[in-house]
Amino acid sequence: MPRDHGYRPPANANYWSSRRTIYVLAAGPFVKVGVATDVGKRIAGLRSGCPYPIRVVSLHPAPALIIHQVERRIHKALAASQAEGEWFGVSADVAEAAVREAIRQADCAMLNWRRARGRRAKSADEIQGEKQMRALGDRLKALDAPL
Repeated sequence: MPRDHGYRPPANANYWSSRRTIYVLAAGPFVKVGVATDVGKRIAGLRSGCPYPIRVVSLHPAPALIIHQVERRIHKALAASQAEGEWFGVSADVAEAAVREAIRQADCAMLNWRRARGRRAKSADEIQGEKQMRALGDRLKALDAPL
């Protein structure tokens, strides 16, 4: 039976072609850890329902192909301190450490998954860059094609 490396490639092609951001926000005694494509819009939406001023602690752009695995790992690591939804009663330093560790673990899981299938081990950023270069090449070919 194949070993589970903790990585599942996303089924939706859009996950491979876009980048999202893992954000850590502080508001009063709480920290929010989540994922967004547009963090500014996300913060604006949160401000209307939050009684505390919201402060950005950190932003971590990441390839979309590992972002949801990372988010699940972060929420699992902070679950004991969960206040409500993605809000946690921990310090910003604790949340930041959980984010960095989850990113490291997800990247390692993806590399192990690729190795187990006989592929050259590449980081998520390398794979994302290759896909962007292929898409750019396809667009250039389309421009050169006769009408």
